[in-house]
Amino acid sequence: MTGALLAVAVVVVIAAILLRGIGWGIDVSAEARLLRICQGNRDQAERLIQAELKRNGTLSRDEAADRALQRHQRDNR
Repeated sequence: MTGALLAVAVVVVIAAILLRGIGWGIDVSAEARLLRICQGNRDQAERLIQAELKRNGTLSRDEAADRALQRHQRDNR
């Protein structure tokens, strides 16, 4: 019986990892979403965040990433 429970636990963990990776129903930070849009290019994502922080220095990093996402979506319609 413990072998079956272990197998179920492994499946649940793997499913959670896979679902998190594609963002199904799991809250993913704006910075992580921005990085995904930038195809993993951390330098590009950082430049976009810094540009938003330069526009408005009172933003938190997450708010700046969110605004960078919004700007990217608006500019690429």
